[in-house]
Amino acid sequence: MSRSSASRKPRLNVIDLGSASAVDTLAVADGIAAWLDREGDLVLVLADPVEPFLCVGANEDIEQRVDILFCHNERIPVLRRSIGGRAIYIDHHQLIFHVIVPLSKAPRPAARLMPKVVGAMIDTVRDFGLAGGLREPSDVLVRGRKIAGAAGAEVGDTVVVGGTFLFDFDRTRMVRCLKAPSGVFRTRLHRLLGGRLTTFCEELGNVPSRRRVKSRFVGNLASGLDAGPHQACISRTCAPAIAVAAAQLQVAAWRA
Repeated sequence: MSRSSASRKPRLNVIDLGSASAVDTLAVADGIAAWLDREGDLVLVLADPVEPFLCVGANEDIEQRVDILFCHNERIPVLRRSIGGRAIYIDHHQLIFHVIVPLSKAPRPAARLMPKVVGAMIDTVRDFGLAGGLREPSDVLVRGRKIAGAAGAEVGDTVVVGGTFLFDFDRTRMVRCLKAPSGVFRTRLHRLLGGRLTTFCEELGNVPSRRRVKSRFVGNLASGLDAGPHQACISRTCAPAIAVAAAQLQVAAWRA
């Protein structure tokens, strides 16, 4: 992973973690954002989670929102990401990504990066024959239901946009991870999620290969950012920052 680009076109370093732990799914992006300088390359991190976790937004009230006891009993860590949005249950049925762009190479204002990333997500969904559309500001819809989404923030000298593609989704588990005043309320919430969320599996009758989805997303994102994609790996100089981010996530993880 290079900290600068010799070519005129920005370089998009693509780091595919493959199977990743809950902590690494977030820590790699956090570490790169902390390490990358203002003149560094653009980075895309892809991750296939191998264990379930509840990922909460940067400013969410965990005690008010999350059923910590249930998550503890089910061995579901609760991790707080560095960007916004609401809590989502994540497991191996999802593809997680983070786009990290140095401020010097981000659009002005930096918030304009989000439409570029979401546009690539929509194009990727459409590449599989689905009529993807946008629900402002950053949800990708198919037939009125969310199949992918993103959130973003400025982190250090970078802009970070993180997102999720839903191959399948365990609505029951998601609802159970959240606090609810009654069983009736949980039932209504489950029904609400059913009306608002969809997945590749539900829409296509099968799950497309992750390799194909990743390939299409990388191509669409590179085109949207006018960047040249390059396969990359985590450099030795960046590894300490990732280790620090992982340790911070471990310490801050909520467990009953």
